[in-house]
Amino acid sequence: MKRRSKKGVGGKAKRRAMPQRRGTARRSRELDEARQQQAATAEVLQVINNSRTDIQPVFDAIVRAGARLFPEAAVTIAVREGDVVKAISIAESDPERADAWRRKFPFPLTREYTNGVAILDRRIVDIPDVNKASKEQATGSRNYQDVGYRGVTIVPLMRGDEAIGALSVVRVAPGRLAQNQIFLLKTFANQAVIAIENARLLNELRQRTADLSESLEQQTATSEVLKIISGSQGELEPVFEAMLENATRICEANFGVLNLHENGAFRVGAMHNVPLAFAIPPKADIETPSPDVRFVPKVDIRPTPIRSPRRQSRAPLMAPQCRERAPFAG
Repeated sequence: MKRRSKKGVGGKAKRRAMPQRRGTARRSRELDEARQQQAATAEVLQVINNSRTDIQPVFDAIVRAGARLFPEAAVTIAVREGDVVKAISIAESDPERADAWRRKFPFPLTREYTNGVAILDRRIVDIPDVNKASKEQATGSRNYQDVGYRGVTIVPLMRGDEAIGALSVVRVAPGRLAQNQIFLLKTFANQAVIAIENARLLNELRQRTADLSESLEQQTATSEVLKIISGSQGELEPVFEAMLENATRICEANFGVLNLHENGAFRVGAMHNVPLAFAIPPKADIETPSPDVRFVPKVDIRPTPIRSPRRQSRAPLMAPQCRERAPFAG
């Protein structure tokens, strides 16, 4: 009976162990990639939590995380603005490629460009090699070729049924992304949309709160004036002063003047916080309107300065007070 050599037995054992070691290395690599992806998404969530109204830091965090996970690639978030696609954040490890890629934006929102296809058709676009892209996308493919990119993957930013932009990863090397990588891009795209929606909702809430506060302030001011009217016993000066003080505060103006129109001329009826340069003695005539002056019973907002030899004001607001559609004060 022949004896098996130790060398032959050991060689077979090593050959049997090699697939196991390769499988272990692959699982270890996949686990490491999963940890990196989880860390990246957690980092973006933290930025979202800290930037509820300013969404630019969120976009920057997403593209930076993507650039770390996709070497030799440009990660871009672009949004649709009317009929064009505009990049709002780009990350690329190579500064020259980054500048060259940034100069390609904005471009028309059409299906000649892969970003346009992703946004208009609301679907993921995955092109392994732009050198072999379809003729319909030849215009957009030249943008990638000019910079030196080959592989392209674009995920639309979906808000409900509407695509409001796109997240793209364009790579120097050709080839498709793995399913777990595309899933990661979809996660990043969802996070970008969450940040946009959070900012929009918070801004709407702040606007509604501001509108309610302004309405309450106006009602309070009106109530104060009515209270003074009821207790003034026919005296107009306290009423005019209260009206002017409240109007100046509500309009956030530096000062206010209430003029009365009597006998074809204006005179000061009340002043509030008026600087010396604008001060006019009470009951003094200011000016006599020329015969062609017309009084229009509506608010007049002037964004440009009004100048006179003695004084200058910026952005004055003048509102006539009418009695039977005829102005008597302002």
